[in-house]
Amino acid sequence: MKKITVVVEENGKKKYKRVPLEQTSEEAAADDAAIAFLDELRTCTGEEYPKNLPLACVVKVQEYKEIPKAKEAYALVRVEGTGKRTWRMCVYRGSVKVGKNYLFIAERAALPVDERFRNPAVCNVKLKKYKFGFGVTITRLLPHVKRHIYHNNPGVLYPTASFAELKGKRVGTVVASLLRIDDHEELIMLLQQPRYRDVFQPGIVKVQLPPPRR
Repeated sequence: MKKITVVVEENGKKKYKRVPLEQTSEEAAADDAAIAFLDELRTCTGEEYPKNLPLACVVKVQEYKEIPKAKEAYALVRVEGTGKRTWRMCVYRGSVKVGKNYLFIAERAALPVDERFRNPAVCNVKLKKYKFGFGVTITRLLPHVKRHIYHNNPGVLYPTASFAELKGKRVGTVVASLLRIDDHEELIMLLQQPRYRDVFQPGIVKVQLPPPRR
């Protein structure tokens, strides 16, 4: 049941007190439906995490639904990407519009240190350094895509207007190589391989580090 804060007088002193807010049957039903919807999102009932998504591609927003409660901060969207495949995502309210194209960045992306990716309206990013040996370090930005309200969130959406390289790109176009985006998981695997971990160290034959892009 909803509660509101009111000011009451007790023993001549004013105090703040939480009291129940009376609801109509319609409001109570809507409140119960909102709670049920939140529980469904949190548990991802009947839904699997979308696998094998592109590292980065152009997508179109097909559906937009604001998530009730949830601090009035989030919305659930459905996007269409490569091969006309669709999947659901959790975004900030008002950050996207139905029918418009956006840049999808997958959870496993390792982004170049580019100010265009430092967009707090989309997500926070974390600086990550990959050390491949003596004097060889690659620095990337890792997007924070986790949403406590929707655990199956697979990535984030950036406005395509921020990336001139995407002008004229169709829905579904994979653009990881174009934007110099690497795969964090592949970089970690390379670090575990001696021939890449020891690259450029004194006395070791120099090898070129292949870009693990898709």
